[in-house]
Amino acid sequence: VKLVRVLMLGPVVVALSLIAPRLPAEGATGKGAPGRLGFFKLVPWFILGFLAFATLRSLGLIPDGWVSPLSRIAGFLTIVSMAALGLGVDVRVLAQVGGRVTLAVTASLLVLLAIAVLLIRGLGIG
Repeated sequence: VKLVRVLMLGPVVVALSLIAPRLPAEGATGKGAPGRLGFFKLVPWFILGFLAFATLRSLGLIPDGWVSPLSRIAGFLTIVSMAALGLGVDVRVLAQVGGRVTLAVTASLLVLLAIAVLLIRGLGIG
């Protein structure tokens, strides 16, 4: 199931990489001057959140009733963060690498999808 979830990130990453260049840059001045590289550019906020929640849970400060809803939120945030990592993909560069690379990537994704479907059906979990 996790493999299928990861496989579904591909289309999201491609869509977001097409949209992201059209969005205004954070801290853009319009003068072409590069902005200062801040702490949150170097360390993504979700990593800080993960460390904070892991610490709170380890110390027993998060009630057991909150674990299930927080797990669902964590799953969603994991997907968002993985998509964000892929936003650096330039679709124009992918188009320039040629048909052989594109074919290899597509074939590997299809093989992974087939394996995931076979495992899900074989284990009776889907």
